Amino acid sequence: MRYVRIGLVLLAALVMPLSSHAQEPAALDVSPERVPSNTFQPETSPAGSESPELPEAPAANQPPPDEYPDQESHQRLLGVIPQFAIVNDPSKARPLTVREKWRLYYRQTLDPYHFVDTGIAAGISQARDTFPEYGQGMEGYGKRYGARFADGSLGGFFGRFLLPSLLHDDPRYFRKGSGSVFRRGIYAATRVLITRHDDGSNRPNYSGVSGAFIGTAFGNIYYPDSERGVGITFVRGAWIIQGAAVQNVFDEFWPDIHDKIFKKKEKKEKVVEEKDSP
Repeated sequence: MRYVRIGLVLLAALVMPLSSHAQEPAALDVSPERVPSNTFQPETSPAGSESPELPEAPAANQPPPDEYPDQESHQRLLGVIPQFAIVNDPSKARPLTVREKWRLYYRQTLDPYHFVDTGIAAGISQARDTFPEYGQGMEGYGKRYGARFADGSLGGFFGRFLLPSLLHDDPRYFRKGSGSVFRRGIYAATRVLITRHDDGSNRPNYSGVSGAFIGTAFGNIYYPDSERGVGITFVRGAWIIQGAAVQNVFDEFWPDIHDKIFKKKEKKEKVVEEKDSP
């Protein structure tokens, strides 16, 4: 029951902030019938006179070209794995608002892929009998699933939303995209220690590193007694940071790998079609 309560608290924390945006303000009625007669009315130009042309106002619902939701909210690796926090062109990126940082964390945490990935990891953990205190069967699997989900949710909450919002850090990964393989690899791996501030400058990644250790510290609540303590908490946090560095390196080079694989395939298919055409 303790793990069920933890899961309910996490889901409640994710869903409650959305209720504040559920109601939209009523539209203001500005029809002529509603305008008082004593309201100031601008004078109209006499017939035949030309009035100066004013520039057209931009559409109210048209987002700017670098709008975060349009650029990154639909990115998926092979159409499945979410890559919402990856910026391919840093020169066109603008800082995220607090609401957008929350949305980024929320979407990553509740994306269907996250539930599937957590289930697979929990199954592997059970097959290896990791944390034997959890036992086997559905109860043991549920405990491993809950612990894994809590790890990702809590670490993301502190490292990708709360601390970045308070410290004005950007939780996204900004690809370098050019240069030698060595320089790009070093750049990607060190982004776990260096992050981009909302003003565009680089600074130590206090939010990411602190978020990893704070998230693992909560594991002392639900992990078995043999997996609790200061030392093992720092070990788990270090593994999370190392894994993030490896993930950054993959995200840096994946577009290049994708282009080489799929563009070469497209070229071959095009050559075959040209040969077969009369």
